Amino acid sequence: MGLKLNVERSGALVRVNYAVVDAKSHRQLSGDTITAPASDPFSLEDKVAESILKSLEIELQPLEAEILTAHGTTQPSAYDYYLQGRGYLHEPQKRENLDSAITVFGHALEQDPNYSLAIAGLGEAYWRHYELDKENHWASQARTSCEKAISMDSNKAESHTCLGMVYTGTGKYDDAANEYRRAVEIEPTNDDAIRGLASAYAKLGKADEAEKTFQVAIAVRPQYWRNYNSLGALYITEARYEDAAKMFAQVVSLSPDSFRGYSNLGATYVRLGRYQDAVNTLRNSIKIRPTEDAFSNLGTAFYSLRQFENAAQNYAEAAKLNDQVYVVWGNLADAYYYSGKRGDAALAYQKAVLLASDRLRVNPRDASILSDISGYNAMLGRRRESFDCLNKALQLSEEKDPDVLFEAAMIHNQFGETSAALEWLRKARRAGFSPTTMLDAPALDNLHGNPDFQAIVQRSSNR
Repeated sequence: MGLKLNVERSGALVRVNYAVVDAKSHRQLSGDTITAPASDPFSLEDKVAESILKSLEIELQPLEAEILTAHGTTQPSAYDYYLQGRGYLHEPQKRENLDSAITVFGHALEQDPNYSLAIAGLGEAYWRHYELDKENHWASQARTSCEKAISMDSNKAESHTCLGMVYTGTGKYDDAANEYRRAVEIEPTNDDAIRGLASAYAKLGKADEAEKTFQVAIAVRPQYWRNYNSLGALYITEARYEDAAKMFAQVVSLSPDSFRGYSNLGATYVRLGRYQDAVNTLRNSIKIRPTEDAFSNLGTAFYSLRQFENAAQNYAEAAKLNDQVYVVWGNLADAYYYSGKRGDAALAYQKAVLLASDRLRVNPRDASILSDISGYNAMLGRRRESFDCLNKALQLSEEKDPDVLFEAAMIHNQFGETSAALEWLRKARRAGFSPTTMLDAPALDNLHGNPDFQAIVQRSSNR
């Protein structure tokens, strides 16, 4: 089922028109109009919730009813600002939304300095900013706010979800899982908490539990794009590219203006070797909203097509939008390297190492970052530094991550160790890594005449 809301203000009154709609048939099941004083958002929300539950013939348990009517503050204006902030966080991939969320949560705290829910919302907005901008001060601000929210009121699911998010992003995966479990205990239908718990399971290497938990989040809130997007991301890490493509297609179906959904779908098409589909999909993402992710993914599509100049141009556009994303610099370095600009490539690799190392200070347990640093150091000829990072990445990922296994092959090949490179390629292939990506990787061209390499890329995946 889906819910359509329309809010109208008229003088001192607010009118909410809602319709409960069957998600498959789009048939309206019920609806009503609720009017309440604009000065009393508590009353308005409670009346709307009561009317919807009544129309659906749903009877809440006492704890669920308590959660539904618990606003966390006695100040109506603070609550109004809080709801606005939560609304902005519904689309956290937009920087302006995060800036607006921070502003209105701040207004809420001006009205009620002890409003723990607003503090938790502020913490989430800070963390989302860190995810986009990669500036470490956002991460520290997020942790401070989330911890403060829990210290003020440990019985709010949002506060535990906030801290769980920070713990996941800083490598404290067991602690993250505990925070998310507590949030789910407090509010069993909180899909943010359920989705966060699934992410923590994924980081702990519990892929089956992660998948099942993401599916629970989808069942709780089937019309929300982010649940499908998160499951798609899990499938990418598991090298289940067809499954990932289906999830990202669902994202753009639910949210046709989702530039992130199109970007992720395009990146998945690259892994599947569907390069023209990738180019078209990524251009659609950029048309909706130019982002560093979409330009970088588009660059990778051209890179896979051996169009290195086009790849470099798109990576450069990504860097213009955000010059703090280490992957963009690493990708740009690769494009420079294979287009013959070795001096520019070395400078870009060095920039990528510096930025990635800064990210590693926030989460020293991130195997992907360690793997990437090892690859950049290999291209710079830094053997010891490369293998130090690679061994840590392999240990943290328990030699299960297809991307880390593939990076190990690339590094050994870069240092002329063909036998070792082939063995890691076998492991990556068994883990499901794309044979198309192996074939189209310029760094592995020297292996194309090797019968063992041909056997690896041609045989069916043995997972």
